[in-house]
Amino acid sequence: PNKIDIHVEQREPSALWQDRHNGDWRVIDQRGRTFAEADPAKYMHLPRVVGENAAESAAMLVTAMKEFPNLSTRMEMAYRIGGRRWDVKFKGRTDVVAFPEDARLLEQLEALNLMQAQNRVLDLPATRIDARHSKYIALQPMPGGPQSAPAPAPSTPGGA
Repeated sequence: PNKIDIHVEQREPSALWQDRHNGDWRVIDQRGRTFAEADPAKYMHLPRVVGENAAESAAMLVTAMKEFPNLSTRMEMAYRIGGRRWDVKFKGRTDVVAFPEDARLLEQLEALNLMQAQNRVLDLPATRIDARHSKYIALQPMPGGPQSAPAPAPSTPGGA
């Protein structure tokens, strides 16, 4: 009865999350918990996430992106779609890359990383890259640009 237990947990900032109720940006940790006193302006180097369930799901995306530095350094914003998958805005000419549901995110990040290394797909004049399909990645050209057919997904080590 004459005892006080104090539990200290160190948390690291992981991403910036936009609160959809008021539009404010908040610094979040790996579990999607906000830092009440953190100034988002001091954390602009962190990935930015928006959308339903984005705060709670950001750690999975951030961790997966770290495996592909050529992609993670170009990521501007990630939009959580339907609480189950991500659309990601990368720096470059392409507006958005649509990724599949979480279970296949890493697989398609690997395919996009390979296509970026081989063909610089993020620098092509496309409004959208659809990477939700396992057998191909489709590019939607910018209006007035050349038309293109879906590109087959590159073979990755392990036969995926």
